[in-house]
Amino acid sequence: MPPGKTVIHAALDARDIDKDVPADTALVGDAKLTLEAMLAELEGRPGLSRSTRNGAAAEIAQAKGTWLARWLPKLTSEATPLSPYRILHDLMHTVDPANVVITHDAGSPLDQLTLFRRQPPR
Repeated sequence: MPPGKTVIHAALDARDIDKDVPADTALVGDAKLTLEAMLAELEGRPGLSRSTRNGAAAEIAQAKGTWLARWLPKLTSEATPLSPYRILHDLMHTVDPANVVITHDAGSPLDQLTLFRRQPPR
């Protein structure tokens, strides 16, 4: 973690707070409910207009696009042996992730799956 950053840690289980990085603020609860509560609390505050939020959303989308562009060669590589990322990429385009439960083992499968399980890159 770069020095001088404020860390806000949201987790479902309080035992996870401060486990890897000390948090300045801890939020314990369901992620969706926690984010909804945060948005409700921030609604109407100065500097948080819809255009400000849209600008932040555009900045996040641009950063995600840049990040995915760096990963795409590994996700679509035809090198042998096949990369685990290629296998995961193909899997996520074969099944409907919204209607399929995919589990993983610990270690590298966990690391690989958690990067791309929600919205697979094209």
